[in-house]
Order: sequence, then C-alpha cells, then structure tokens
Amino acid sequence: MMIFRVSTLMILIIVTGLAGAAQTPVKLNLREAEDIAIKAHPQINAARLTALAAGQVPVEMGAARFPTFQANISGAGASEDSRIAAGGLNNPLILSRGATGLAINQMIYDFGRTGNLIESSRMKARAVEQEAEATREQVILQVDRAYFLALRAQALLKVAEQTVAARQLVVEQVEALRQNGVRSGLDVSIANYNLAESRLLLSRSQNDLRAAFAELSAALGNHEDQTYELADESLPALQMSSQSELVTKALDQRPELRGLQFERDAAYRFIKAEKALKRAPAPAVPVIMGEEVGAPQG
Repeated sequence: MMIFRVSTLMILIIVTGLAGAAQTPVKLNLREAEDIAIKAHPQINAARLTALAAGQVPVEMGAARFPTFQANISGAGASEDSRIAAGGLNNPLILSRGATGLAINQMIYDFGRTGNLIESSRMKARAVEQEAEATREQVILQVDRAYFLALRAQALLKVAEQTVAARQLVVEQVEALRQNGVRSGLDVSIANYNLAESRLLLSRSQNDLRAAFAELSAALGNHEDQTYELADESLPALQMSSQSELVTKALDQRPELRGLQFERDAAYRFIKAEKALKRAPAPAVPVIMGEEVGAPQG
C-alpha cells in the first residue's frame, strides 16, 4: 500500500513537472506587476473611460448658452391639368410651391440655472474621478497582495524540494545501514514514510504555487494561466502614527470620502438649479428668415 502511494505521488509530480515545463516563466518584479495592472486591468480601464465620459457632461450642459440654428425647406409640386386630388374634386387653382427658412434662438438669462447645472456636473465628474482613483488603488492593493502570496508559495516550494532531497538521502542511508545489519526494516519503513510525506508536501506546495500564480494573473488582468519568476521584494518599513492622526489622514486622503463630498456639493448645486425654475426665464430671441415662392398651375 505504501509503495502504491509513493508511485502515485511520483506520477503526479512528473505530470505536473512536465506541465510546468511547457510554459516559459515570465520574469516579474513588484513594480512591473503594478505597471501591467494599471495599463491592462479591465476595471481600471472601465473606470478611466467612465471618468472621461463624465468630464464631457459639463460641456454638454454649457451648450445651452450658445445659440441654436434651425433650417427648414419644404416644397410641393402639382401635376398639370389636374383637378382631382385624394379621390375627389379639388380647387382648380393648384400651386407648385417651395419655401425655405432659417431660425436662430439665443437664450438671454435663466437666473443662473445653466451655471448651476454646469457646476453640478463638474462636481459629479470629480466624484467619478475619485471613484476611478479608488478602483486603481484597490487593483494595486490586490496586485501587491497576490505578488507577496506568490512569493511565499515560491519559498515554500523551495523548502519542500529541499525537504524531499534531505529525506531521500536519509532513506538511502538507512537502507545502507539495514543492509549492513545496523538498522532494521522498521527504520527503513519509517524513513520511506517520511519521504512520502515530504513528497505529498511538495505536491501541495506546487498546487499552492499554481493557485497563487492564477490569482496573480487575475490581479494583473490576464485571463490566461501563466507561470512567473518573481523577484524577491522586501516589505516597506512602516512608521505607525497615532490613531487620531491615521483617522485624520484617512478622512483627508481616502478617494471614496472625497468622492462623496463632491457628490454632496453636486447635489447642492442641482438644488439651486431646480429652484431657478420658479422664476420665468427671459424669452429667447428668435431671428427668422425665410422665403416662399409659388406658381399657379391650371
């Protein structure tokens, strides 16, 4: 039974080793991983595009201050010697006619409603920018976490490989001593059991490393399985401040809170814009130019 387990573990190790050898590891350090995520992660790209779209809303709101132009053209033709139209008798005087016209409208004053709508949309755009910044920081945090988890799994795999090599040497030594009559068969069985246990640990370490690489690939925005050769990175030294200082710093710098503040200011501006509807705005000044021509037909 023990031999069967050891053989199964050896087959699994060989298969996983061949599968890992089929891919060329990508050399990567922490800074490169963060840059890749910033450029390629779909959440960051979506948040960036949403912020760009929100930045165009103030321009759209400001279009109400500019004049509007409207051009019209119409015409009707009558058949010669035709006195029947739509199935019945018609006026004998049927005209072929055409008309063109141009209308220009310009808003004079709306009690600041347009200005408040523009400012409200600007505040909303800044809130969306803060949401994009928060998304970016969250993705970077996920990349850092996945990177260090992969480094830990990589280190554990090296330890497991060294353990297997050390216990393999012990098995060979105990077997040699048994052949010389110094050790018994029980000692050989215990050494083989320890070796099989270390190989199982090696298999688990390899599986954990593949899972860590998969999590790192997802954090980078890569949907394909990839193996990496990670550079050792040390955690930055942190100087912890007092709790009150940390809370104050978080309230000042957290993009989520700043985004909520911009949304609040945008809501206040929108309220002012809606209050302006109580007053009748100055009518627009229309400028109409047109021409109409017609010719009678018998």
